[in-house]
Amino acid sequence: MRDHSIDRSDINLRQILDGSLAFIGLLAIDGTLLEVNALALQAGGLERDDVIGRKFWDCYWWSYDDAVQAKLKAAHDRARQGQVVRYDVQVRMAGGHLMWIDFQLVPVRNKSGGITHVIPSGLDLTARKTAEAELRAREQKFRGIFNNANSGVALVGLDGAWLEVNDRLCDLLGYSRDELLRKTFQDITHPEDLQGDLSLVADLLAGKIDSFKFDKRYLRGDGSILWAALTVALQKDSAERPLHFISVLSDISDRVHAQQHQGLLMSELAHRLKNQLSIIQSIARQSAAGTVSIEDFQDKLYGRLTAMAASVDLLVNRQWDSLDLNELVAKTLAPFARRVVAAGDHVTISGDVAEILALAFHELATNATKYGAWSRPEGSVTLRWSIDKGQVFIEWIEENGPEVRAPTRNGFGRTIIETIAAKKLRGTAKVKYDPAGLQWQLSFPSVFTTDARA
Repeated sequence: MRDHSIDRSDINLRQILDGSLAFIGLLAIDGTLLEVNALALQAGGLERDDVIGRKFWDCYWWSYDDAVQAKLKAAHDRARQGQVVRYDVQVRMAGGHLMWIDFQLVPVRNKSGGITHVIPSGLDLTARKTAEAELRAREQKFRGIFNNANSGVALVGLDGAWLEVNDRLCDLLGYSRDELLRKTFQDITHPEDLQGDLSLVADLLAGKIDSFKFDKRYLRGDGSILWAALTVALQKDSAERPLHFISVLSDISDRVHAQQHQGLLMSELAHRLKNQLSIIQSIARQSAAGTVSIEDFQDKLYGRLTAMAASVDLLVNRQWDSLDLNELVAKTLAPFARRVVAAGDHVTISGDVAEILALAFHELATNATKYGAWSRPEGSVTLRWSIDKGQVFIEWIEENGPEVRAPTRNGFGRTIIETIAAKKLRGTAKVKYDPAGLQWQLSFPSVFTTDARA
């Protein structure tokens, strides 16, 4: 049998091995285990006779898996040729428990440089592997939250560069991931919001604040504007040095637009209330002129205010937006409950136009009831409108009523249908007192409509 003994005259090798905090041994050049320290034996639940004199890869620590043994043989071959070999591997310990170790094979040379032995050693990696597993679990959890969040989430460099972005953020900002990673947040922040954002970032880096929230505008990839609620915190390392920002974006465009719309509505309401009061004052003065009694004045004023209220009611239901001319006609003429044929093109009018037309229709309907077609059971009215070549045309035609005579007095109602409506709408109005029935025509530019089609 080959003698694998070593010279122990100068040192007590086993004492040195047993004093090591690592698993350590000594191999002959052919891989036979010559020595092993007590730590390795105790961890494996072994006695010296169980392993000394055996090929290292056949020992208990390695013999649980053919692939592990084969890798060790190959590593030993490289070590006895002069290489230092190192890798992480699982070895079997007492009770069959597998332990990760940082394993290393180091060749030992004699004075002439020849390789005489190989020293295997291993350090317990249980703590490190546990920490790595926990880190992977935390990272996996973070990735799950990061990638599946309903909000846009990003890691942003201290210089403002996008480091990592989730899919939701790309969707919100309208950029692909590659496009966004080539930009900084400064590049796509609305110029009017940039200084406020940078000021908060400076306070965060200076330690004045722990985090901040800021509503701001971003310039999307297609040129549109995104209103977003931005929340930013600063990530630091173990030495409290800044690493990067964590930014979370939520789309608040709908909320901002609703607030802006509400502001416009309030402004519009204030404007209209001023106009309404002015019109009411004018109507009251004009209605009082030439009246013969309080009752006559009340009737005129009430009727005209009711016509205005009809248009206001429709506008309120539309949140002061535009309304259809057909709706205005139906609402204004509803109190008269008479025979009328009303039809025309789809014409959408603004609130100012609605108020004027409501007054005109009311005056025409009142006149028809008192003196015109509706004063007789067989009388009828045709109201029609159209839009053509940039003009809106409206016609009121009465038939089968009493013989019509031109009025001898120029009252406020006549002024409305002949002058005020046309003047307010920069158009023209014509009244024909045909004996067979009154005819009224009004035309005005279609710029006073918000949506019209023939």
